Amino acid sequence: MKRSGRGCWRRWTVWAICVGLCTLLLWLHEWPQRPKRIAPATATARNPATAAAVAALQQLHLSPQNCTFLFRRGHAGESCSTSRTCGPTQFCHPEQGICAELCKGGRPPDAPPWQYPHAEDVWLVSYPKSGSTWLRHLIWNLHVYNALHSAENPSIPGGAGIAPLRPATFREVDKAIPFLEEGNFLKVFKKQPPLPYTTRLRIFKSHQPYNCDEPPCKGWVVDKQARTQCTCPNCPARFKKVIYLVRDGRAALASYFHFQDQLHLRGTATFAKFLSGKDRRYPGISWSDHIRSWMAAPGPDLDILWVQYEDMKDAPALVLRRVARFLGIQDDADAIVWAVNASSAETMSRTELQSGPGLFERYKKRDPQFRMVHTGGDWRQHFSPSSKKLRGRALQGGAVEGTPEETTQAFMQEHGYMSKCLGYGM
Repeated sequence: MKRSGRGCWRRWTVWAICVGLCTLLLWLHEWPQRPKRIAPATATARNPATAAAVAALQQLHLSPQNCTFLFRRGHAGESCSTSRTCGPTQFCHPEQGICAELCKGGRPPDAPPWQYPHAEDVWLVSYPKSGSTWLRHLIWNLHVYNALHSAENPSIPGGAGIAPLRPATFREVDKAIPFLEEGNFLKVFKKQPPLPYTTRLRIFKSHQPYNCDEPPCKGWVVDKQARTQCTCPNCPARFKKVIYLVRDGRAALASYFHFQDQLHLRGTATFAKFLSGKDRRYPGISWSDHIRSWMAAPGPDLDILWVQYEDMKDAPALVLRRVARFLGIQDDADAIVWAVNASSAETMSRTELQSGPGLFERYKKRDPQFRMVHTGGDWRQHFSPSSKKLRGRALQGGAVEGTPEETTQAFMQEHGYMSKCLGYGM
């Protein structure tokens, strides 16, 4: 029995050694083929979709089958007419007509350390006319309600819970959650305090696409734009916390067209030409490229919350609660209800008429009919083939529309793939 036990032990020992050697040889064989640690702005060869893109798919409940561009293995330098055929971390360079990496050089721009965005700063990012002004009002009205009703802040004039509440004005919101692409942005950034009764929370509005461009903003993502757009703290590659707000491109672009027309900034382009991504206009790239740029943002150091404008319209209380929890501010039911009512279209429109549009008061040559708040609802007819009444007539402010067929074709050619991905269809 003793000899049999030793024989069994020897056989098991030999078997274990053989298994170990085989495993080691297999590991050494596969090691050179393993993907190396990638740079922050690129994705892996096996899964081109970035962490931000995966977050967008999950948070916005998107179908991967409708967002195939996120999984395409594109190659920089390939010719293109739209970004649809480029890789998920690339865009179709409007002037060069090639697929180019959104983060040129693979690293964020340098600047004096005091100009870098703080780790606790939250950036509310969107393409223009996607609802950022509304969301800022929702956030600030919620915070004011919480501050005035908190038993922890008895020093508030009138006593905690006694100070009168009123909807915030546009000037107040612009001051509390500033837009750093206007005025003396470095001074504002340096001196901007945390939100009252918070420790270190600061919120800034931005229309910047994700990019690694350096001053003076020439030749790449934010080409032909103001120097402020590629000068820290306006350096998206260094943002740590982002709330990205997305809206149906047809509505956003129609609103942006009228907005620029009323500020006399647009020129004489037709709406169909305005929809094209070939002509550079603020903020540097097209609606669809703006969204894909943030889908291409790296994951490990970026915490991003994706919010859809249409969800804000359908269920503003639910969206505000999500945003509040992301920001780490109180989301009591009474506070949410009050903030939603104080930020409704009717309330904001009345506030604008009484106290002005805030930041945009500086545009002295703006159209007398200029308004920040619109009830909307007419953008669909600009894309409807049945709207023959629009043929050849001018829109509000004298902007030339073109035919619905032209606008539909122009939008689908440039942005159709992204509209499908986001569930907007056509």
